[in-house]
Amino acid sequence: MNKKEVSMSELFFDLIFVSILSQVNQATAHMTDGILSAENLLKNFMLFLIFVAIWVYRTLLVNRFFNKKWYQYAFVFIDMFLIILLSRAIDSDFQSTFTPGVLITTLLFLSIATQYILNYILNKERFDIRLILPYVLSLILASLISIFSLFINGNSNVLVFLIAVTIASIVPLFFQKQAKKHPVYFDHLSERLSLFVILMFGEGLIFIASDISVFSLNPVYIIMFMLLVSLFILYTLHYKYTEKAKAKRTGFFTLYIHLFILYFIDIMFLVINEEMQHDHFSSFNYHYLYITAFTMYLILLLANTKHYSSILSSSKVKMNIIVIVICVVLSSILNSFVLINIVFILTILTIIFINYKNKIKKEFI
Repeated sequence: MNKKEVSMSELFFDLIFVSILSQVNQATAHMTDGILSAENLLKNFMLFLIFVAIWVYRTLLVNRFFNKKWYQYAFVFIDMFLIILLSRAIDSDFQSTFTPGVLITTLLFLSIATQYILNYILNKERFDIRLILPYVLSLILASLISIFSLFINGNSNVLVFLIAVTIASIVPLFFQKQAKKHPVYFDHLSERLSLFVILMFGEGLIFIASDISVFSLNPVYIIMFMLLVSLFILYTLHYKYTEKAKAKRTGFFTLYIHLFILYFIDIMFLVINEEMQHDHFSSFNYHYLYITAFTMYLILLLANTKHYSSILSSSKVKMNIIVIVICVVLSSILNSFVLINIVFILTILTIIFINYKNKIKKEFI
């Protein structure tokens, strides 16, 4: 397959998305009031899933069909405007904005389904209709269930809407046979995902910088800066040594792995925000949620590295597991936010040394 580059409109689109995900965290923070319950986490996940489902469908659409036609650009900006409207429907009180949120989500689903149909009609000679049918039908089904949720009284409507969004998110996974016949441009997909992750880290750094005072520099900000830089370096090395040239890939594995990576980065930022603003880290829930999010980030990154790179031998995998287990034990014992982050930084540096020391020595030293 020919190489496909990420367009400027895609970067613009992703920048809007990252900004909106930070609003999801703010909405969740207002829900918690210092107590992070399973219900609030579920609401956070649903908000995240709504935007992620939209992003996944658009990304796969652009990856296979986008060839810089005027109508494609028109839909990019139409969807962008709808997403901005949807972000305004995010509120800590779900029921107060439930109806506009559902209606805008439905419009986005139908817009993307229309784009799949339109692009197929204009590219019949390149694609089989069986490739687009799962995407179109799942979006239409999710739209119908979403509309149905508007007629349900009480909090059950949120659960029905969550079912609709979940259907939209996972249905493509059940049609891998057709996806393999029309593989994605893997270099484009991996670059798009990596840029999204980098934008997330950038958003985190901007948040930290917004609270720094040059007259009374709190050491915790230095530690947080070092942590985000360490997370960024580890991710960058993972991306650099991912094998991108192999053909016939559906891209589903790295796509969904990255969605969970993004989610756990998002959760880490949620906890950091609560600690910086309200000093809630002493809460049992925040403590172990932070450890879980960090651990899952490492595990998912290593899983993606193992799947797409030969850099991880079985001995290195075992060493990584040992390092992660030690990190979990130490951070569980400690009750200081600063000390836990120091443990996280040392864990990342150790993993980088185990996995990439030869590469770094060869290329950078």
